[in-house]
Formats: sequence, C-alpha cells, structure tokens
Amino acid sequence: MDYDSRSVSLGISGKGQFEIHSLRKVRTKGNLDLPMQTVDMDKLPQNWNHLKTVDLESLQNAKPTILIGGDNCELISSRRFIRGARRTPLLSKTALGWVIHGNPSDLQIPNSTGRVMCTFPTTDEKIRGMMKEYFRIESIGMQIPQKKLMSKDDSRAIELTDKTTHQVGNG
Repeated sequence: MDYDSRSVSLGISGKGQFEIHSLRKVRTKGNLDLPMQTVDMDKLPQNWNHLKTVDLESLQNAKPTILIGGDNCELISSRRFIRGARRTPLLSKTALGWVIHGNPSDLQIPNSTGRVMCTFPTTDEKIRGMMKEYFRIESIGMQIPQKKLMSKDDSRAIELTDKTTHQVGNG
C-alpha cells in the first residue's frame, strides 16, 4: 500500500491539443516504474503501408507517467481505427491522440514483453492547435474594450452631462 498516495482532480489534454479533459478522484503514486518505450515511426511504415496514412512522431525512451483507467473510458476508447492485415500493428484514435497497438517485437521495441500501447500526437493535431491559438482574439493583439465604445457625439454628450450636473442629496 502506498501511504503517500492522495486523491486529486486534474485536467489532461493530448499533446498539441487545447481541449482539456477533467479527471476526478485520480490516485497519485510516487513511481509507476513502467518501462521506457522507443517506437520509430519513420521505420514502421516501411513494413506496414497502412501506418503511412497518419503522420506520427517517433517516441524515444518515452516513459508513461499516468495510467488512465476505465472510469475515464470516454478518453481512452477508440473512435476510429486504421488496420492492416491480421496480426499487424493497429492505429486507433482516442480523445487524447493516436494509439498504436501491437506486439512489441513487431513494433521493434527493445526489451519488451507482452503487448504495447503508445500514444502519439499527429502533425494534423499540432496544426489544428496552432490555428486555434492563432485565431484566438487575444493572440492578434485585440481585446474586449474595458470602456464602452460610442460615437463622438455620444461621448461629448456624456462628458457635458458629467461636467454640468451635480447630485443633490441622497437620491
């Protein structure tokens, strides 16, 4: 039992994404002690053509730092698949990005046993995120004015009213 573990709430987004998903009642753990993974996405499509359909970044000594369980199934469930022949790597799209599934030896992941699941940001997602940021109104130097905008005539009328009228009493 990890006595230093706490229950926390946090926000998570896929790499290069701006949408933040809330996670509640997440348990902390000092060290997940999960193995590092390296996946060369430049080499894999040479063996499996169906992996060429999505431009994914390679992972170099990536170590998972969070595990997302079934209580957040809407984030980890697949929305779209890219498949090849039976027993070849499979790509699936989740709310947090693309995931590659397959046998680690087929994926050329050294020192791995069992199955593997790695997530990747795509170039499309990075571009979409940059475009969202670019078109945010604050990013182009525009802000919602603090003062109400009005015509010169209206501004002059308010100025004259402020100068020539005085409040009498409490009312």
